[in-house]
Amino acid sequence: MNNLKPEIMACVYAYNDEYSIGGLVLRTLKYVDQVIVCEDGSNDLTGDIAVKLGASVLRHENHKGYRASIQSLFVEALRIGADLIVTLDVRHNPEDIPKLLNSLETDALDIVVGSYDIRNENSKSVRALDLSDFKSMFRAYNRRTIEFLVSKNERMERDEDILLESPSNGLKIGEILIPRKSVKLVVMIPAYNEEDTIGEVLKDIPRNIEGISKVDVLLIEDGSTDNTLEVAMKYGVDKVIHQIQRVGLAKAFEKGLETALEMDADIIVNIDADNQYNPKEIPILIRPILYGEADIVLGDRQIDGLTHMSSNRKLGNKIASLMTRRLSGLDISDAQTGFRAFSSRAASMLNVLSDYTYTQETIIQAAYKKLKIVEVPIEFRKREGDSRLISNLLNYAKRSGLTILLTYLNYKPLKAFLFIGLLITFIGFLFGFRVLIHFVKTGFVTPYVPSAILTAILIIVGFQVIILGLFATMIRSNRELIERILYKTKEMRE
Repeated sequence: MNNLKPEIMACVYAYNDEYSIGGLVLRTLKYVDQVIVCEDGSNDLTGDIAVKLGASVLRHENHKGYRASIQSLFVEALRIGADLIVTLDVRHNPEDIPKLLNSLETDALDIVVGSYDIRNENSKSVRALDLSDFKSMFRAYNRRTIEFLVSKNERMERDEDILLESPSNGLKIGEILIPRKSVKLVVMIPAYNEEDTIGEVLKDIPRNIEGISKVDVLLIEDGSTDNTLEVAMKYGVDKVIHQIQRVGLAKAFEKGLETALEMDADIIVNIDADNQYNPKEIPILIRPILYGEADIVLGDRQIDGLTHMSSNRKLGNKIASLMTRRLSGLDISDAQTGFRAFSSRAASMLNVLSDYTYTQETIIQAAYKKLKIVEVPIEFRKREGDSRLISNLLNYAKRSGLTILLTYLNYKPLKAFLFIGLLITFIGFLFGFRVLIHFVKTGFVTPYVPSAILTAILIIVGFQVIILGLFATMIRSNRELIERILYKTKEMRE
């Protein structure tokens, strides 16, 4: 650590933010004397990148969460001797740091909260503080406040406790309203032969949403043979991707994400054209992203309560969701939902490889890339007519299962191949055990020569599968590097 006493210190919380931490550190150093990053158990290069770009780094071996990380940063700030401390993360704009510091000094305050004028639903005790955005972690503190907070750490289990404890201990809290940057929402609608319903979907998309400066609608018309495009143009869309030949849902979705980013979308909502999802619920869907609480939001159809969905389809949805939960490690209730929202950062990091469906693949990818996913309950209506995607339930299950398996192999190849290889090797040893016992007793392999040959084949194949896992892991490293380059390319294009 640098033992020089900085006048102003920025304390940054970071967890698997390798794509964003570098720019944040460089921009923050323009306004403070030193940046300290608490790398909260990340399994990527967040800490290394921060160090290379001029920050000091505190490292947690395990993920402890925001409160524990901020406490570690406060203790380190006191040790170094900072006079003024600013807390922020990759969601905040360092250009607003001078506004916080100016208010802290000129108004003789102890804590200044940088609020984005979002009236959070919170307890009466927090509302009594009359803060517009008590959840904002973009704050400035003086040294006296940090000393108090460190001494009272055991009593502050929640971050809001920092604000609640302060007035009763003579600490003055103020806030400045930071104008939110204009937030553009792009609603993308993949459509194939949906002339009967596309109009209703377009009609119900809200064009005025609190916190959103502009709403654009993007239609991905996937080679329809009916009047889907004509009906959509009648009801009004801002941009159309017209595929002459059908490419399928997954590729249409991928093209939609790319185009939405080119349209400078800050938030992207995907909704189906069959009117099973309620477009009027878009404000509910995007709220966690607007508040900085999620990168991806899934609309949970609450399948158990649907009377219009057949038991076979319910079972298929539950099996697919169970597989996705197991392989992603996320507690996802409805992995099949097509009503979902993405931040521009999340959309830039996702790469759809399947040519059939994107639903499970994007969740597994997001989990591996440490994007935060939340679910919100939504309405799911009965579909009139047959599904364009699931014309055959068995075929859908087979292709979706293959997509899930291949996606997992892409991101966890060694674990998957090691399991398969050891299983094959173990079966080989089972066949060979009686051959070995017979050989020890008699000195001969006969009459178990076929078993001995099968044992040798299985052990060799199992070993080769494990070697394949090692090669696949090396290939995965190269793919990860390519994905980082692709993300930076998309970021520069934006």
